Amino acid sequence: MVISLSIIFSYGCRFWSGTGTKPGSDLPVAEVQTNVPFETKVPETFQAEIVVSTYAGGKKMKRTYFIAKKGVKSIVVFDHGTENEKADLQTDLSTSYLIDRKRKVWKKRTRSGKKADDDELRKFLTTKWLNEKIGAEFENLGATDNLAKYRVRLAESEKTEVIIFIDENLNIPVKQEFYSIVDDQRVLSYSVKVENIKTDADDKLFTLPEEYTEELKPS
Repeated sequence: MVISLSIIFSYGCRFWSGTGTKPGSDLPVAEVQTNVPFETKVPETFQAEIVVSTYAGGKKMKRTYFIAKKGVKSIVVFDHGTENEKADLQTDLSTSYLIDRKRKVWKKRTRSGKKADDDELRKFLTTKWLNEKIGAEFENLGATDNLAKYRVRLAESEKTEVIIFIDENLNIPVKQEFYSIVDDQRVLSYSVKVENIKTDADDKLFTLPEEYTEELKPS
């Protein structure tokens, strides 16, 4: 992929082996200071599903993630809606839990001095090229039904084009399409879509399931 996904995937390297999720790049907590014509700051409280689709060899592959945040608390669920769900639950700035829903176990992880800017949740609204402030040209393609559309061309990658859809009510990106330019033809490589956005999050989302047990280290 020309541009790496910068959503929640750096969580993946912390799970038990076999998740298959690739790490992304870090983003700051504060709003990214660029010429981006829309909001890049994550709401303090929200929940949403993120659908990532990749296209290769005429085939489409899709993975769904669930993400929620309330203050310093957050949870990211990988392979949401499948029997292989795994989750990263953060209960405060220093403590989080890795949860395996198939095995019904969890293990505690101490973040040991990690600052708030290690909060990869904030990646879901932005992409690597926003964070690195790579020269980007935004072209407003108009709006339909409160959904604004922008074409983005990156100065450092003439072979890439990004289409971003902005919810004008929330003023945040809700869909991103990444295209490769091959022989003057646009080929869709992958897309990221945010669905079922809510501006609240139940406290129960940020607690360990009562029926789960702690995974103990081998003696």
